[in-house]
Amino acid sequence: MRAAIALTCLLIPVGAAAQPMAADHPAPTAVSPAASSPIPEGAAEEASSSSEDEEEEGLEVLGERLQVEPYATIVGGAYGQFIMNRSDVPDDREDRFTTVALTRIGLRARWGRHVTLVSELELNAGPYGTSVWEGQAAIQVRNQLLRLEWEGLQVDVGRITDPASLDYFSAYVANMLLTDDLTRFPLLVSGFNRGNGVLARYELFEGFHLGFTVNAGNPTSTTGTVMIGGTFPPFARFYEVPWSNVGRDARGFPTSSFHVVLLSPSVTFEHEYVRAQAAFQYFDANTNTSSSSDAHIDGYNLRAGVEGRIWDGRIRPFVNASRVQNDVVDPTDLGRLSDECYEAYTVGGGLDLNIVPTFGVGGQYVWVREQQGNGTLQQRHFVNAGASFSFIEGVWLDARYGFQSGCEDWTCGVNEEHRAYLTLRGMLGGVGQTGRRP
Repeated sequence: MRAAIALTCLLIPVGAAAQPMAADHPAPTAVSPAASSPIPEGAAEEASSSSEDEEEEGLEVLGERLQVEPYATIVGGAYGQFIMNRSDVPDDREDRFTTVALTRIGLRARWGRHVTLVSELELNAGPYGTSVWEGQAAIQVRNQLLRLEWEGLQVDVGRITDPASLDYFSAYVANMLLTDDLTRFPLLVSGFNRGNGVLARYELFEGFHLGFTVNAGNPTSTTGTVMIGGTFPPFARFYEVPWSNVGRDARGFPTSSFHVVLLSPSVTFEHEYVRAQAAFQYFDANTNTSSSSDAHIDGYNLRAGVEGRIWDGRIRPFVNASRVQNDVVDPTDLGRLSDECYEAYTVGGGLDLNIVPTFGVGGQYVWVREQQGNGTLQQRHFVNAGASFSFIEGVWLDARYGFQSGCEDWTCGVNEEHRAYLTLRGMLGGVGQTGRRP
């Protein structure tokens, strides 16, 4: 009977955070120091080489041990938003105070040493909340994947996350799990890629992985297409065109006449004292699949990052940089390309200090520069600083201050916004300790 129940669990899409215990950036816990960087590369190996006592916790199915682990991360609290726009065009938005609610739930099932299933969802009430009864909070489908591992080779299929596309960031400014505008926008513009695809990684030698990611489908099927810049009339950004049709179609699908292919070779390295990553992301966007005469939007993104790990990882300085360049359509004829191109730079860095297991502080700064042809130069500055304190195991009190300031050409102080957060974050289950990852 136990074997039948276990087999049923295996057949249901279950799992945990994107990559075993390590798919994204783990947050500080009462057990281990904070991790502000992408994937702890050795997590998959640690999971596969668990102790015999841990193995006994699972059930034996078809001669292999099956382990199923549920997890959850729940965030609640409040933040204040303060608008200080000093541009020539008045900003009439008022300051506001908002209570927040955010939940991530998932399951991770590992069968033997070679098979892992992952399923994770997010329930997000949005930046200002939605009605409990009549309204509808957004339900995001996050990592939903099957992972196969064999002799250093790891293959993920389904809705996957490319670890080399995830910037190093401060764990102490991720109290909203990187869903707020002050942390989410620079992450997406720099090329963070989670979506429907195939990811292959091979460990060439200890800590050094070669990777290759393939995503293909509607632009909304992967976050990697958000970095494609340039206007697409009447929208300010190409990604907004298929996205704008979500909910209008009877089935809730986006505009189906758009198609994107994204290819990304990468390298990642993890050592006791340093982590580093680099990736090349090439994309080809078809703006009208109903016709073979329209020109495609082609472009690429070069990205890299490095993080130091000092004093057993208690001190973590990090820096990231990326450069995106792509074609732009002609505003008078969307089937042709203009003479202009879009170019964007994202550069940032920060520092985490985790002196004691139950308390830490950190901060980061990110600069985003965007320009289409000889048009207006858009610059944005994002500053965040935060602290976390655990007064009960698995529960954290997070405080954060952040602001963003925009510049048009060389006139700064445009659309300046300040935010102050005070939240509680509870994490259940071992994998739930990665609760701050995006």
